[in-house]
Amino acid sequence: MARSVDGLLSARKDHGMGITIGIDVGTVSTKCALFGAAERLRQIAASGDAVCSVFDYAPEPEKAVAVSGYRRIQGKPIDAVVEQVRELTGLLEPGELKSVVITGSSGKLVGEMLSIPVENEFKAAATGIGRIYPDVKNIFEMGGENSKFIRVACE
Repeated sequence: MARSVDGLLSARKDHGMGITIGIDVGTVSTKCALFGAAERLRQIAASGDAVCSVFDYAPEPEKAVAVSGYRRIQGKPIDAVVEQVRELTGLLEPGELKSVVITGSSGKLVGEMLSIPVENEFKAAATGIGRIYPDVKNIFEMGGENSKFIRVACE
């Protein structure tokens, strides 16, 4: 399989806010979240099996977060990410993809190989949960390689 996501961020047309894809690639699996207009994400979810669930984004009711299923990487994280991103972007209109960002224990390796911006997984978790659930003070994450406790309360 080609190890490239070139061309996925083609010239944007006017699709409102567009779709952002966040990729979490670990040691065992990869999964994605899409962020964008709620109505559009529900259309995407109804069009196939690539998106499992759509959740309303409470701070902004017109927006939502959609999540993909877990995909085992079977020792090939780059190939797994390319396959999953291609599947998801195949559901989008030309130019609808606004951005892609990657995180996770294999995120730096995959991000560098595919020229995708990398975000620290602790920062990604704290920022995402903090925006959706501003009263949360602690996050417990159980991953395939390790577990994390993140305290997000400012004192």
